[in-house]
Amino acid sequence: MNTRNKISSSILFVLILVLIALLIQSHTSAANNQVREIYRADFQYSDFDSFERSWQDAALIAVNVIGETQDVLTLEIEYMYAGTRGEYATTCGRIHQDGKALLLGCRPNGIQKGHHKVKVQYSSYSETPDSMCSDQVIFHIYDKKGHGIFNQAFTYHKTWLRSDVNWLSKIKQLFYFC
Repeated sequence: MNTRNKISSSILFVLILVLIALLIQSHTSAANNQVREIYRADFQYSDFDSFERSWQDAALIAVNVIGETQDVLTLEIEYMYAGTRGEYATTCGRIHQDGKALLLGCRPNGIQKGHHKVKVQYSSYSETPDSMCSDQVIFHIYDKKGHGIFNQAFTYHKTWLRSDVNWLSKIKQLFYFC
């Protein structure tokens, strides 16, 4: 191979790498921060007093996606909590695929008795696979001792792509689809 061919090959190789880098950037940096309702209960209480008289610990009213990136899902959850296990409780949850819990973290948040909204955030961490799919979110409410008070599952499909991976993994992510 002469020098001219080596230079042409090198330039072509660099251009291909730049193209791949641009594809990776466009594929992985897209964030969707539009609010989207993904769940609404088919019942409505006229007020919190009527909910308390229903003898339920808690009820999920609505769920909205308020932030989403390749490795984070942020939900705003409208709920009613009767305070049967204390004035305050904690909420978090799990993400599933085909009924199996995935290796994703959840940032817990406190809730209080009444009809309110709370933000719950799920995200990847160091043990999370580079790429995976999910089809369900499970929302949990726990008392101060960590005992479950309430849980509700709802459908939400997402492709999870870790952002803190090496170049080879990022290239593989380009071809990963659920």
